[in-house]
Amino acid sequence: MSNESFDFSKFKVLLDENHDFPCSYTFKIISPKMKEKEVEEVLGDHPMLKKPSKTGKFVSINYTTTVHSSDEVIEYYKKLGKIQGVMLL
Repeated sequence: MSNESFDFSKFKVLLDENHDFPCSYTFKIISPKMKEKEVEEVLGDHPMLKKPSKTGKFVSINYTTTVHSSDEVIEYYKKLGKIQGVMLL
């Protein structure tokens, strides 16, 4: 997801329609192994489930946290979207 081309206003509407905030929200991220630390810096010091790819070049990260609004979810996505090579699912 590229921050420049993504319509966060439509995403916000979908989040608000499908979630009752505050709620538990899972972020699913695929990161180049060399960018893993940058992703961790955005997510903070919280538990995350990590699984390396077969080649070891990528790592999938599932991060579940309590979010209080759709705006908070979007802020995570905007920060993660600035990291080159990261794919957000």
